[in-house]
Amino acid sequence: MEYRLKRSDGVYRWINDRGVPYYLNDHEFAGYIGSCMDVTDKVEGQKMRDLAQRDGLTRIYSRQYFEQLANIEFSKAKRFQSDLCIAMIDIDKFKCINDTYGHHAGDLVLKTVAQTINDSIRTFDLFGRYGGDEFVLLMPNTNYAKAASIISRLQDSLDTIAITYNDALIHVSASFGLYQMHDEEILEKVIIEADKKLYEIKENLKNNQANRS
Repeated sequence: MEYRLKRSDGVYRWINDRGVPYYLNDHEFAGYIGSCMDVTDKVEGQKMRDLAQRDGLTRIYSRQYFEQLANIEFSKAKRFQSDLCIAMIDIDKFKCINDTYGHHAGDLVLKTVAQTINDSIRTFDLFGRYGGDEFVLLMPNTNYAKAASIISRLQDSLDTIAITYNDALIHVSASFGLYQMHDEEILEKVIIEADKKLYEIKENLKNNQANRS
């Protein structure tokens, strides 16, 4: 186990404590043999890496780390001429949620959406927070039809979310802009195309709501 101990000078150090039982010849338990090792540098180094790689609120990949991993997948797809799809994801009416219920409720919605999607995607997919209420999902070795099926499943999962906050029930949905890589030379252009698809979907959603009203 690992735990913190306070040193005589008041500084806390992380200790890795290992112990195994030992027995006498007649298999009688005689105690433990153990060792303690100062692993502060390792633990704090891991924490720094985690802070750099994970978004502080949602705990999914940060934008910078997502782009780093995504560029690797993009290069592999170019090299082996394999399929790759990217979806830009935007929470519907997120500003309204913040304005109505407050930023704490908005943070809860962000964390819930991130966790729901992260728990539903495949182990080799890449998922990160792109900024604000926008997320990005990269699906390697996946054509458009398969990616669209995954997106449909994710939307169904999000539609079941109902967050209780201060006796209010917040229903959540999200829009997905899906694009399959073609002959783009850099990852940024694929993300831009996916973002365009998202913008079109959001505009159609606004127009449909306006027509109904």
